[in-house]
Amino acid sequence: MKWAGQLKDVLFLDGSEAVQERYAEVVQYVQSNGIYRQYWVTNFLDGADPWLIAYAKALGERIVTFEVPQPEARKPKIPDVASHFDVDTIVLWDMLQELGWRA
Repeated sequence: MKWAGQLKDVLFLDGSEAVQERYAEVVQYVQSNGIYRQYWVTNFLDGADPWLIAYAKALGERIVTFEVPQPEARKPKIPDVASHFDVDTIVLWDMLQELGWRA
């Protein structure tokens, strides 16, 4: 883990006040949505996904994920929750294509 410590400013971001405020908004939205089942809400909020969305919103970034939108799902998905907060998502392969990566 020594390598991670050397890259702490690149790999680990501080939880600024703006990020924490966005996180609270994400939590509130997912809990009060009315579509998602409580079991899946709890699992979603116990993971990193709400923080990922909060950071992306606070920093004006987009999220790279393999998840695809499923607006009718009873389980919160990154693209659906992110979309509510005007955070764009992109699939890894599309991001690589945008960057001009070739196999």
